[in-house]
Amino acid sequence: MSNALRIGNRSISYEQAKEMLFPELIPQKGNEAMLSTVPHEKVEDMAVVFRLDLHSESGMMMSTRVNQAILDGFGVTADQIKQDALENAPHTHPASLRSMQEVLGDMMGGFPVPGPDPGQPTLYVATMESMNRGAGVLAYPGFLDEAAEKLGGSFFILPSSIHELLFLQDNGTMDRHELTAMVRSINAAEVSPEDQLSDNVYHYDGKDRVFELAEKYDARKAERQTERPSVLQALKEKSDAVRPQPMHARAARARKEEVL
Repeated sequence: MSNALRIGNRSISYEQAKEMLFPELIPQKGNEAMLSTVPHEKVEDMAVVFRLDLHSESGMMMSTRVNQAILDGFGVTADQIKQDALENAPHTHPASLRSMQEVLGDMMGGFPVPGPDPGQPTLYVATMESMNRGAGVLAYPGFLDEAAEKLGGSFFILPSSIHELLFLQDNGTMDRHELTAMVRSINAAEVSPEDQLSDNVYHYDGKDRVFELAEKYDARKAERQTERPSVLQALKEKSDAVRPQPMHARAARARKEEVL
């Protein structure tokens, strides 16, 4: 049986804490020392850690990161924390996936915001409904598959901040280098250091269900394209071997067999 733990001025049982857990996505770089003391899962160059949402009376979120002391206090394992967080958070901290136009429109009091130019893919904002440390929705079971269905297939993930991610449909015209340059430019000029998530761009392959750095996706795609001609060549050679011969060639072979 798990123990109760005093956090601030509250005594919390683990049964209560399970409803407070949610995942947080942070960069590995710069957090190496902290990550050595907390349960986490590595996701490319980022890490999923877990927090307890303490629900401030003022309406502002107050939370604390789950560390070894909290694990010991509750008497639970890191695996249990992860399992309960990913099971409960999608219900207690629902994910939100809306177009950038819709999000900006809400922020501007319902003022209409123009959409993308014709033929250009729509940019989507992925976060939690609270929009606080919402990039952790990346870890929600099935969330990327749901996003792929909504976006109509594979997509790029731009790490806007620890609070939200941007999803952009991979329509075959997006250039990874240009997207990466854009992310790095925005991080340098617009995002405070404590909110920055990554300077890299990621990709979700809706068909193969693979999340990876966009550069890894490009390499995997290039490898498939390199392999395809060799497969086609093998099929062609096999086809040539069994291709019906002209009548005169078969007759000549028959005559040769009769001589033998």
